[in-house]
Amino acid sequence: MTNEQLYAIVNQRPITEELRKRQLKLIGHCLRMPPEEPANIYALYQSRVREKNKSGRPTAKYIEQISKFVTNYSRLKVTKADISKYSSDKRSWNSLITEPKKPG
Repeated sequence: MTNEQLYAIVNQRPITEELRKRQLKLIGHCLRMPPEEPANIYALYQSRVREKNKSGRPTAKYIEQISKFVTNYSRLKVTKADISKYSSDKRSWNSLITEPKKPG
């Protein structure tokens, strides 16, 4: 039995889709707050502190994760300004949340 078949039987979405939806809702809400609001200032904050090199996969940055959610493609990077601009239109942001783009 595949995961898709199981999700269809139990009439549920994958938990990864639910997490994606909730993260995009939160970041959109924070970015629509006034610019002086701490939640807006630090919503996509990236530390300038460099981490020591570790073996294995490099640490993913939060903005890279949101970029992947927005574009559904890990190699295409969206900037903080692009995400902020796109999230300012609540209707288009909500359509992104409710209908994830299919890879292709």
